[in-house]
Amino acid sequence: METAVLPLPLAILDILHSGWGVAAKLAAPMADMRAYIVVLPQTRSRREQPEAWYNVDWASRNPRFVLRNPASITGYEVRYIAHKTEYNEEWGYDTDTVLADKTTRIRQVLMQAESEIETALLPWLTDFSLLRHRLEFSNSSLLNCLEDWEIEQPEQYPHLWE
Repeated sequence: METAVLPLPLAILDILHSGWGVAAKLAAPMADMRAYIVVLPQTRSRREQPEAWYNVDWASRNPRFVLRNPASITGYEVRYIAHKTEYNEEWGYDTDTVLADKTTRIRQVLMQAESEIETALLPWLTDFSLLRHRLEFSNSSLLNCLEDWEIEQPEQYPHLWE
């Protein structure tokens, strides 16, 4: 008998609908590594479509932009990331070095519908209550600063996809 897939918690959907990603720390593949699963809504950037975003913390020195309308989300990406433990916020955000490391791994699953997210997460995560706003994870050089164009070059880092 097949087990029903539980839906994502409403708080997690709210974060995704605001244009931000969510993440969870996973069991690492090796002792000196960290692993994460990330769910990213696919939208046009604030630079490409500034009218789609607004600053909800306008009085702060640190603006926090969110989507005006979740209908501008065109799809979702589930991204698995594994890298050495040393590549954390103290290391910095030198993504080239982290991506060039032969032990770093990335997997991507792209989908158009929000309803596909739970199924895409299942190979790595079954307890969706472990998902948090991705900015809560500062112990990864790739989690919050990796740009799509950096991993859309499989010929440059072929080991990532092994």
